[in-house]
Amino acid sequence: MPEDAHLTAIFARNTDPEEARLEAKEINKYLLAKSLFDCREFDRCAAVFLPDSLLAGVLKTKGETTTTGTPKSKGKQAASAAVESAKLPRLSQKSLFLALYAKFMSGEKRKDEDSEMVMGPHDLGTVTNKQLRIVGRFLSNWFEERETDDEEILGSQGWLEYL
Repeated sequence: MPEDAHLTAIFARNTDPEEARLEAKEINKYLLAKSLFDCREFDRCAAVFLPDSLLAGVLKTKGETTTTGTPKSKGKQAASAAVESAKLPRLSQKSLFLALYAKFMSGEKRKDEDSEMVMGPHDLGTVTNKQLRIVGRFLSNWFEERETDDEEILGSQGWLEYL
């Protein structure tokens, strides 16, 4: 039997050298995030790799700049332009999956808390997971960065496709 036949997925060797380097660099943070996830501390788990300040900067698109053309908004426009040039963080796919899945689970938990416990007049099923837009936009940006001309994703291991 191979030496690593009984290792869990986190400790198994990765065949992609870039992913293996990123995973080795992030192992301590990954274990912290995974233990927070196991304790159902989803917001804290996601914040280990993707703090809200980083997500806000990465998720801005060119269409979301300020709409007012007044001179007072020059500072805001300059800040928006700086944010637009922000790149996605360099994280392993396992770490990114854990952070984004925790973000999704956080939204599900909050959605359940916001809906009424007993069916009532305000429980119309209109409460939605507000984290879906964030997770979806982050994933679309991640896939756009790595898509080739023939619509293949470079180095994909299936973690993020699952989401």
